[in-house]
Amino acid sequence: MAKLWNRRDVDFLLYDVLKIQELNRFEHFADHDRETFNMILDAAEQLAHEEFLPTNKEGDEHGTVYDNGNVKLPESFRKLARLYAEGGWMQLMDDYEDGGQQAPHSIAVAAGTAFGAANHSFLMFPGLSQGAANLIRSFGTERQKKLYMEPIFSLRYGGTMCLTEPQAGTDVGNLSTVARRNEDGTYSIKGQKIFISWGDHDLAENIVHPVLARIEGDPAGTKGISIFLVPKYRVNEDGSLGEHNDVTCSGVEHKLGIHASPTCQLVFGENDNCIGELLGEERQGMKIMFQMMNGARLETGMQGLTCSEPAYQYALEYAYDRKQGSSIKEFKNAEAPRVSISEHPNVRRMLLDMKAKVEGMRALLYYTALQIDLGHVAEGAEAEAASDRLELLTPIAKAWCSDVGFDVNETAIQCLGGHGYLADHPLEQYMRDMKIASLYEGTNGVQAMDLLGRKLNMKGGSVFMGLLAEIGETVDKLNASGSFGDEAQLLGRAKDTLGESAMGLGQLFMSGDLALPLLNAKPFLDSMGDVVVSWLLFWEALVAEEKLAAGADPAETQFLQGKIITATHFAHRTLPLTLGRLETIASQERGAMEIVFEGEEREGAMA
Repeated sequence: MAKLWNRRDVDFLLYDVLKIQELNRFEHFADHDRETFNMILDAAEQLAHEEFLPTNKEGDEHGTVYDNGNVKLPESFRKLARLYAEGGWMQLMDDYEDGGQQAPHSIAVAAGTAFGAANHSFLMFPGLSQGAANLIRSFGTERQKKLYMEPIFSLRYGGTMCLTEPQAGTDVGNLSTVARRNEDGTYSIKGQKIFISWGDHDLAENIVHPVLARIEGDPAGTKGISIFLVPKYRVNEDGSLGEHNDVTCSGVEHKLGIHASPTCQLVFGENDNCIGELLGEERQGMKIMFQMMNGARLETGMQGLTCSEPAYQYALEYAYDRKQGSSIKEFKNAEAPRVSISEHPNVRRMLLDMKAKVEGMRALLYYTALQIDLGHVAEGAEAEAASDRLELLTPIAKAWCSDVGFDVNETAIQCLGGHGYLADHPLEQYMRDMKIASLYEGTNGVQAMDLLGRKLNMKGGSVFMGLLAEIGETVDKLNASGSFGDEAQLLGRAKDTLGESAMGLGQLFMSGDLALPLLNAKPFLDSMGDVVVSWLLFWEALVAEEKLAAGADPAETQFLQGKIITATHFAHRTLPLTLGRLETIASQERGAMEIVFEGEEREGAMA
């Protein structure tokens, strides 16, 4: 059986490091404990292995079939939708009175990593639908909630997120979709959207599209954008389906990966008969949509983990089984027995690189999800601090994990040699499915600009400085341990240099020099991700050291020693490169703004 995750590591992080079970000190989670959390994770793992995973290759090969305006998906996906909805996964985190299980977000993220590792293309369907339903819960009228939420949560209806247009991708404010007021309070919608994930398909009887559009006469730019609920089929007051709502799929994209996730081109109002309902207040479209986008960005970071951990696990098993070459102790003996390639130093380095990155991604994602829980149920300063930490870490969780996840996929293929390039093995699909994560929900360059331009300056920079102070406390613990002298120095130096870099880039912003900060936004995000992940891995290592000192059985000892080695390896292999990147930022090199590329016609340099 293919291994989707390291459950032992999941449990260690959740219970020994983050101590998720202690969330039951809050009344909201009082009914939960480690036993109930394990039941959720066990059920997710079982469903992922038994139902999701067998459909993954089929989905990749079948893909999305577009036939005269209709979008068809693998028939096996229909069963997945039914099992996912019937299992209560759509409302795992919802309150009891709303039909949910009132589970923490951190546990839902952990369960989601099992589903995503088994079939990410399908998981996007309930993920997007859940996001749309939650928008309606937060901003919809009672009528909208009654008509749309239950059908979406049961996956009878699907949900999407409709932002992008041919001329308006990252520049959302340049959209041209128009909403015209009707006498009955509805709006006539006219426009085109592209790159709409799960925009049309045959798994649901209806699809509810939250659509960004500009009401006629409203100002240009993002401040003039509103958001509307536009169902594929109109819904009557009794919940029955009415006539087609003039929403047409004009085609699907043929993509590098996630073949079974239909990415659609949608036309609204081609026959001037598309009706939408305002969601929330006029000209609040971007503010409303950002609730869904921020959740989607954490889910995209999860894709970095879910499309790379099974690749690492596969490469690890392959390295154990594949025999080639002799032991380095017998390299001069031509008759020496062949050994597993996992014994060769270069392969071992690649395996440990992948292990460290996978465990680092998991730590960053689960820790970030915990901030959602604390922001929701804690009070006062504790809740405020968690919400601030969540905002700061979201662009890093999205961008760092999606980039590093792709690196892990590439390394996994390398471990298999030429065999890794073959479709006989699942690695090439994981790599193809992975790449989109750095592109959608705001490219990683956009995440970097958000981090540098907005998040570092939150509350006068105190949120960022608070994180650095907490990392500094871990450095002190590493020094006090006596086992991590060199590593403590490395992490401390990287933390201090990161702070200096942030200050220097901030001063450039204030001076009006935008070019250098924007040139270095992505390298800065990468550096901050390295430092934060190293901190989290050392947090795990310190817990492991404590447990070893208290006495552990042989099987547990091997795991705990592995946590210490992993954190140490990541620090020595990554942080010197991080320091070099930060040194490059400090050099203020700006060649990219000065060069004139071949065929580029302009006068002088841009900056």
